[in-house]
Amino acid sequence: MPDARKASRMDARFAIVLVAAGAGSRMRMRTPKQYLRIAGRTVLEHAILGLAQSAEIGWLQPVFAKDDRVGPKILARLQKDLPFRVLPPAVGGNTRAASVIAGIRALPKRIRWVAVHDAARPLVSADLLARVFAAARFHGAAAPGVPVVDTIKELDARGFVRRTPERARLVALQTPQAAQRAWFAQAIATLGELALACTDDMQMLEMAGFPVFICRGDPNNRKLTTKEDLAWLRRRLSASAKDSTRTASSQGARSF
Repeated sequence: MPDARKASRMDARFAIVLVAAGAGSRMRMRTPKQYLRIAGRTVLEHAILGLAQSAEIGWLQPVFAKDDRVGPKILARLQKDLPFRVLPPAVGGNTRAASVIAGIRALPKRIRWVAVHDAARPLVSADLLARVFAAARFHGAAAPGVPVVDTIKELDARGFVRRTPERARLVALQTPQAAQRAWFAQAIATLGELALACTDDMQMLEMAGFPVFICRGDPNNRKLTTKEDLAWLRRRLSASAKDSTRTASSQGARSF
């Protein structure tokens, strides 16, 4: 197993594999959710600008659907103002895991640290990025998680309750999910086709026997899955804009 601390002494910047290949079918909308416009920007733009808050990101590896023309145009427009290098897009697969694997394989060989982020999580914060990156460097792999508030039941094949896991030990995982690139590569090679069934990136590492640390997540780092999530995002961005206006007005008043 590669040594996490040895890898951390090499180029410690992260490459973000930004997964934006989904069709957003659960929202039943014609426009993929990453291209919906909210508060003057697409969801994809909000996500990219959130990532741009971190000086620890050296590269952005976008993953788009095969015939996507919208995503590359958005990136071309933003690229000159971003603090990291934007790599040529990778082509996504039929599942999220396939898209993640395509993104990781497309990275330049010199990259040692990788973090996978969903384009449908537009409110990633600088603090969350710093926590995840620090935890990954120390432990080798890390992801943010938030406590589960509902009681979770595990069912059998007939729909009956098999058991009730202890809620205090459960978390809902978010992205970015970060690890040594060598760990991802080894997990993908070890699992083969099984990797395609993974619903999150740390699951690949778990199944391959790598330890995964969970750090504190952020309730605002919410994934847009339903129309209710879109309404929530509009409210959040509207509230943030009002707070910024109040702060600017207050500072202007004090300057006289």
